[in-house]
Amino acid sequence: MCGISGIISKNTTEHYEIIQKMNNRIIHRGPDDEGTYLDSNVALGHRRLSILDLSEQGNQPMTKHDFVIVFNGEIYNYIELREELKKLGYSFTSQTDTEVILSSYHCWGSECVKKFNGMWAFLLYNPKAQEIFASRDQFGIKPLYYNKNENLIAFASEIKQFLELPGFKPTLNKLVTAKFLLNGQLNQQQETFFEGVLELKPGFNLVVNTLDLKFKITKWYDFKLQNDQSTISYEDALKRFTNLFKDAVNIRMRSDVKVGSCLSGGIDSSSIVCSIQGQGVFVETVTSCYADKKFDEQKFSDIVTQNTRFKAHKIYGDNSMNSREVLRKMIYHQDQPVATGSHFSEYNVFSEAQKQKLIVMLDGQGSDEYLGGYPEFKTAVFSSLLNTFKWKSLNKLVEQEATLYKLSKLEIYKRELKSLLYYPFIVGINRMLGKDNREYSKSFVLLIDSYKKSAKNFRKLSILELETTSLPYQLHSEDRNSMLFSIESRLPFLDYRLVEFCLSLPDHFKYRDGYTKKILRDAIGNLPQEIKDRKDKMGFVSPDEPWVKENAFFFLELMKKALEEYKFITQEFIDQFNLFLAGNRSYEAKYFRVVSLVIFCEEFKLQTN
Repeated sequence: MCGISGIISKNTTEHYEIIQKMNNRIIHRGPDDEGTYLDSNVALGHRRLSILDLSEQGNQPMTKHDFVIVFNGEIYNYIELREELKKLGYSFTSQTDTEVILSSYHCWGSECVKKFNGMWAFLLYNPKAQEIFASRDQFGIKPLYYNKNENLIAFASEIKQFLELPGFKPTLNKLVTAKFLLNGQLNQQQETFFEGVLELKPGFNLVVNTLDLKFKITKWYDFKLQNDQSTISYEDALKRFTNLFKDAVNIRMRSDVKVGSCLSGGIDSSSIVCSIQGQGVFVETVTSCYADKKFDEQKFSDIVTQNTRFKAHKIYGDNSMNSREVLRKMIYHQDQPVATGSHFSEYNVFSEAQKQKLIVMLDGQGSDEYLGGYPEFKTAVFSSLLNTFKWKSLNKLVEQEATLYKLSKLEIYKRELKSLLYYPFIVGINRMLGKDNREYSKSFVLLIDSYKKSAKNFRKLSILELETTSLPYQLHSEDRNSMLFSIESRLPFLDYRLVEFCLSLPDHFKYRDGYTKKILRDAIGNLPQEIKDRKDKMGFVSPDEPWVKENAFFFLELMKKALEEYKFITQEFIDQFNLFLAGNRSYEAKYFRVVSLVIFCEEFKLQTN
């Protein structure tokens, strides 16, 4: 896990100095070593966090077969690929996955990425062909950005690296900002909060001609194209899922440094920890805790700890939430504003992991998006059964959930019909009457159509959340909060084999007997019953409302800037916030968003006009 930099330009005189400065911006991503490579109009930079083969042989930029690479991430199946390449006549001098990438590219060309199981963003330079081959993993776990003008194209792991480019002026992208202000949207498009800075999308390759700076972007991976598993039995699906999940966890345990795991007490992280324990391996866990029990899952994480006997570390977030400096630090490292205080919880976990010298951490991101962990998946199943006139199946599903949650069937029907019909109707009426978003600057409201994308089919909703509305933001946050503390975060649930298999399964294998993620609950044999029976999800949560009230003066001060200096909001926004402080209006996440946006603009000295 590392950080990379790259420059291709028609002017070579300042390459070394610039690439060094870009490297220095991301020391946190790779504190163990740094390196640069210069060749005519190409410069590559690397910061190393040593995970595999801790010797100097693992340092980058790495050269082999006349190729040069800077690589951020891990190829988990590098051992199997190395053996396959040895049979084809290749030899290796290190124990790194980086060297395997170079030989794989020499052997299979750009098709090599289809053999990789991992997370990656890399720049591979071919001097003879005068081109750079860039690639990003299937789901975009590792970041890669680029900025281009007529004389230069630059690549970076984090946007702040571009601040070192000659002539780069950090300017706020107003369309991206409007979507965030109005709807809380983050990381849903190729554009970023910085005008002119684009993200190479997940599952894409980019090839640049280093002479004329022309480049071509192609999609190499599409998880929508999967085999249909609609006829498989639940028992067979359960066996297949169990084997895939265990292997996904096992290959992510490959490391030459200490490995730990996040443990919230929820189903996902608990499943990972229990799966490790079932393999006879010892790890340490870290749990985010709060004094307010509404935001605390210790009673569940303690159950897992008692069952696995793994050493557990707990970090209490109450103190860090009271630190405005921590909020500013998080926003700077995120390279964008944050939507909620949940970042405090994630920040704290990786902060504690660093203190405990846990260089690699497993985490449970990804399963909710394709196993239906969010409430909207229930609505999607309800809608699908309703639209296909499967009344018996619908009634059975409602009966199961009513029994599980001790509600009447009528209450379940009312809830789902509200989600499907009533709420969209009210939003539409308010929009027609001009009542929506009056608290925001008119110039920002006019920028976008504020309808949110929706899907009323389980599989389509999964794909939407994996590609657009949920996972990209989760992964952005995970990468920045972990790398801030020089921690490599690994995500077993985003093993592409597991995702592909689960996307192909019938909906009722995932939403079954009133439970979400049913196949996961049944797959982990040593998962404590108290965890299996959990009905409601918490995830990384934080006491936003009380924290905002405690820091009311700070929020009002920044809201005044949002109104007068940046012109993001109207006076009505501040009036609503004052009503909330007085107890006459409920808390809304938009208060946190606006303050976060102002801090972001201040931290990066963004031009907003």
